[in-house]
Amino acid sequence: MKVKHLIITFFTIILNPFHSFSQYDLTSGATFATPKSMYVGNNVEGINRTNDALKAAYYNNKKYRDLLIDWVFDLMKKGDDEFVKNLEVYYWKLKVMDRFESKLDELDEINYKIKNEINKYNTRIKDVPQRYYNSGR
Repeated sequence: MKVKHLIITFFTIILNPFHSFSQYDLTSGATFATPKSMYVGNNVEGINRTNDALKAAYYNNKKYRDLLIDWVFDLMKKGDDEFVKNLEVYYWKLKVMDRFESKLDELDEINYKIKNEINKYNTRIKDVPQRYYNSGR
């Protein structure tokens, strides 16, 4: 027990100064204040331009999202139950995007998936008459 205390005490006494020296920042020197003649204020026009660009992108994405929702609504009226069930997933994804800032990449991905569902539906519908014809033989 005494040996453990001696070892802990020894390492504490020997290593503590090295540890405390490592916390001193040698690179910090005197800091100088910037003279008033060199001070450049905030560029308000640049901030406003950035804000306007972000607003325009947000409203364009919102308009694109609304068009996708209308398109999905129209497609849901024309399809069968399986097609409508598949499109409802994308409809609700688009509805939830209203609460958050919708990103163009996500909207394009949903647009691609909707087109893929339409392609699957058209393939299924095209195969139905052939299947009925072949089953009647």
